[in-house]
Amino acid sequence: MLDLLIQRRSSSYTGGIRPSEDNALMRLGGKRTMSGKYVDEETADTIAAWFCGRVLISDTFKSLPLKPYEDRGDEGRHEARDLPAGKIVRFRPNPDMHISRLLWLVPWWTITWGRFLAEIERLGNGEPRYLWPIHPSRVKTLRMNDGRIVHRVYRNSGGEFDDIADENMINSFRFSNDGVTGISVIGKARESLGLTLASDQFGARFYGTDAMPRIAITTADDLDDEHKKALKREWIREYGSDDSDGIAILSGGTETKIERLGMPPEDAQFLTTRQYQAGVEIGRWLQLNPIKLKEMGRATWGNSEQVALEYIGEAVLPYCIDFEQECRRKLLREDQQERYYFEFNLDGALRAESNARADMFVKGLTNGWLNVDEVRKFLNMNPLPDGMGQIYMRPANLVAAGDSTTNDHANGNAAAPDAPSPDPTPQPSATPANSTPVEPLPADHTSARAAVMGLIPMMANCIERMGRVESNAGKRIAKAKDAARAADEFWTDHEATVNSEFGVVFDSAVAVANGAGASDVSLESARKFTAAAAAAHCLGRRSNATPPEDEATRILSAFCMEYLR
Repeated sequence: MLDLLIQRRSSSYTGGIRPSEDNALMRLGGKRTMSGKYVDEETADTIAAWFCGRVLISDTFKSLPLKPYEDRGDEGRHEARDLPAGKIVRFRPNPDMHISRLLWLVPWWTITWGRFLAEIERLGNGEPRYLWPIHPSRVKTLRMNDGRIVHRVYRNSGGEFDDIADENMINSFRFSNDGVTGISVIGKARESLGLTLASDQFGARFYGTDAMPRIAITTADDLDDEHKKALKREWIREYGSDDSDGIAILSGGTETKIERLGMPPEDAQFLTTRQYQAGVEIGRWLQLNPIKLKEMGRATWGNSEQVALEYIGEAVLPYCIDFEQECRRKLLREDQQERYYFEFNLDGALRAESNARADMFVKGLTNGWLNVDEVRKFLNMNPLPDGMGQIYMRPANLVAAGDSTTNDHANGNAAAPDAPSPDPTPQPSATPANSTPVEPLPADHTSARAAVMGLIPMMANCIERMGRVESNAGKRIAKAKDAARAADEFWTDHEATVNSEFGVVFDSAVAVANGAGASDVSLESARKFTAAAAAAHCLGRRSNATPPEDEATRILSAFCMEYLR
């Protein structure tokens, strides 16, 4: 009965398993480049930078949650957990793999073969049941005489094939000339990759069997092979070299002399060529900053977060957009496409933008378009208990948004209370002459303290980043000619940096504390505490004191003790 409900695929279908190497349809047909090297998928992946770039993009892509959403107009959007197609893209696309394995193949195949393909297996009612990846080398896309697009999937080297209609095939790509088939990056980058392969092989030969000797010993006597070997052994014993191939013994010269041989400039040039090809040229083809390919020559801690943002926008996002649109077009019925859609959640990948995100949280909290629980959700933290984090605030003294009575008082528009009717009976004084006024009880700051301590991950991340900067600076200071002066210059500037970084956290602390009812904590107070905390941090680190593991907890606890008793 179940078989009758499912539209069966061909019995000879082999899913995502790649066929044997002798099938010409599965190979790129490596073409000889001007450098004399053949470049195809296999040879290109021997280039470290190319392989690193492909792995990086694929690993990032598979880590992004893909979720189905329902657009409810003025009510906003809601995750469509019950959508049949949503279960495929969220959990298990087919019985053989989980979703992250399928997503990993999307950029991996697209970069090399131009596109990602997956057959849609449907139930009898047309709803998608499974996605089965098919290697692009087995597929040829055709437009039939009647205008239909079909994907011809070859079963084996004998030429047998199955035609799959376009509506039953996910066909995702980044570059295209016709909007139907993709363009392989490796096909366009073949000459660049060929030059990189040639540089790598030249370097291997140079340092291998064909390496040039580093020392030449010329004698005026004619020496046979045994005497030459004896002279080499004597040299190694006296000077400690363990590389006999690096010593050349030349006999029959006009005089006895010893020369140190350097690398000729024309041979050394390949080092620069290799660095350029790996860090810059391959990065351009993959839309990657050289820093992402581990080429750290131009990296600074100041630009690393901007590089992370550019990486997502330029190297990853284009794959996300096309895959989202292809899933919406083919996994949803036409009557569903107006209301439902798929979208990758990029928040996790953008966590490196800590300063910008923290600033966004503060603005969102103080301007009423984020509440504390929403901020905590961004940070993968649980909501505050009893709905305390569900309150939206606004700038008017950070009162609850929508509280018109409190807002009127804040704006000086409170209605005057009714005047009391005169009463001739003398009333006792509220405050006896011989007593002192009763001070109001302090506000209960339990919720505010909990909200502030919820920022420990943010503070810990800040301290960790500052620690990396300080560690690198310490190495540079140790190599400086005037270490004391270099240290003074660094720590003077660095304290201002730490003050700025800590300020983002304490601005957030003020916002969440006020949002939890502690309206007496001001930004001015936080500024003073920030300066003191930054000075104490730098003083401890400069004196080489081992920082406590719970430094973030201690700093925020001190803030609570100071302002939220």
